[in-house]
Amino acid sequence: MSANRLQVFVVLLMLALACLRAHAQPAIPVNPPLPDRELVIATREVPPFAIKRKDGSWHGISIALWHRIAERLHLRYRFSEQATNQEILEGVAKGTFDAGIAAITITAARERIVDFTLPYYTAGLGVAVSTGEPRWRAIFRNRGIHMTRRKWMIFGVAAGVFLALFWTVAARHQTPAGQPPLADLTHQSLSQLRQEFNAVPDSERVLLLLSPTCPVCLKGSSVLNAVLKSHPGSKIRVFAIWEPILPTDWGRPANTVLGNLSDERVLQWWDKQHLVANLLRESAGSQDPGCCTSNGTLWDVIAVYPPGARWTETLPAPHFFAGPVVRGAPQWDAKVTGNNSRADSSQPQDQRLQKRL
Repeated sequence: MSANRLQVFVVLLMLALACLRAHAQPAIPVNPPLPDRELVIATREVPPFAIKRKDGSWHGISIALWHRIAERLHLRYRFSEQATNQEILEGVAKGTFDAGIAAITITAARERIVDFTLPYYTAGLGVAVSTGEPRWRAIFRNRGIHMTRRKWMIFGVAAGVFLALFWTVAARHQTPAGQPPLADLTHQSLSQLRQEFNAVPDSERVLLLLSPTCPVCLKGSSVLNAVLKSHPGSKIRVFAIWEPILPTDWGRPANTVLGNLSDERVLQWWDKQHLVANLLRESAGSQDPGCCTSNGTLWDVIAVYPPGARWTETLPAPHFFAGPVVRGAPQWDAKVTGNNSRADSSQPQDQRLQKRL
């Protein structure tokens, strides 16, 4: 029995060896031979992966990687520029191109039509959310600067001084076209203003005292300018005197402020020492404009002088005196020309502005 079993085992072993020899196949080489021709490599410009120079050559992250591969495999090739990744993928799938190199994302759908290399660049997505801390405070904290209340106060004062200096030095103070330049009033130049006043004795002269940063004053200057525009042929000369009243009146009025009074019959002055305000207060006597004094200084008022009035040693008394200008200008217009519509239409707004004063 043992001899018979041994014979059966030997026969089965010989049959197995014979089957193995019958089904043996030549081994497939790991690296098949590369084509001996110039390869066509599709690419497209997508910095920083593929960038085309002015001379037509290519460089970038993906291009540098391909250069290294081709150098090691001793490949001859040329680049063929395409417009989109889809054109590159379709060309490689159809055999038009031997390979494609650019910034091509690997997806399951694309892997069904072309083969990809192993990924060599991985991108992620990050989301930044606010911690609730103001950005300016985070900037100081990240730089190791601890700001106390006292430091913030010093910083605020310094910033305010800087802005004031910047406004004084850098802001432009150009009057509208057709008007003389903005002039500074001093004790020496006050005589020039008097000469300008007396130079037009046949005209009605309007004197304004305004703050360059007061919203009500700025509105009043615009209203007066509209009155002038409605009487283009009238003999009227306006002397706009800008003076510092509010803490924000750091310096001479800028272009935008001066532009509120754009009529060519307007002369504009900067009166830092309140010279005209003091003269007007003395000449007005018991006349009450109804508002508008700050520490004894008149402001935001309109004073009107009839033809024939002359400024001698003292400023003559006005025959119309009111404030604020936003209310007084329409009243003067109605009194002189009989145009009551302008005064009536401005009353609701004038009342609101009067409450602010």
